[in-house]
Amino acid sequence: MDPGIAGRVCVLTGADHGVGLETARLLRAEDAKVLLIAPDAGRLAEVAEGIDGGEGEIATLPLDLTAADAGEQILGAALANFDGIDALVNGAGAPRPRDLPATTDDAWREQHELSVIAPLRAMRTIAPVLAERGWGRIVNVCSTVARRPSQALPEYSVAQAAELALSRLFADRYAGDGVLVNAVCLAPGEAPAQSAKAIAFLCSERASYFSGAVWPVATATVEVSS
Repeated sequence: MDPGIAGRVCVLTGADHGVGLETARLLRAEDAKVLLIAPDAGRLAEVAEGIDGGEGEIATLPLDLTAADAGEQILGAALANFDGIDALVNGAGAPRPRDLPATTDDAWREQHELSVIAPLRAMRTIAPVLAERGWGRIVNVCSTVARRPSQALPEYSVAQAAELALSRLFADRYAGDGVLVNAVCLAPGEAPAQSAKAIAFLCSERASYFSGAVWPVATATVEVSS
């Protein structure tokens, strides 16, 4: 069954490693066009070279997602490279390594900016554009907390809860316009390839009955095509 991804323009943040990179590869395997976004231009170029695709099928945007105009930059790059956008995957926001058992105000602010404000800006800019076309997909990639409380970063756990609430807010607002917003919740230690299947499915035509859902990746190992 055709998943309905071929020719779609999919924008991915955090696309230079891990789940984001695996999702980009999977979407390209289904003939989607991809815009890869991450801060490091050199790393992005290296990643793009390693993904199968021809001219007009892969583009990159080096971008600090905490920039105030990040949403506008993402939309502008999608329009400039592909003349449109169909799906947005907010995949950045993994916790930064730290050694101290307690966190500072700056650590809380930094994580909130990356996990909540950054996807907010992207969705606030892109969701209305998708709504005008009457079709769109937005997937926010979140994470469960560590299995042991001693491993959990409190600022990260709280930011993830806020991102899930943000996903539901946009889902409720835009479902009636054909823009379906969902979240994929990754468990610690899950294989990126397994997680990418769930994300790619939620970007597809086949995911037309899901909005405002939170997909635990362990139970969302869906094949994109059959």
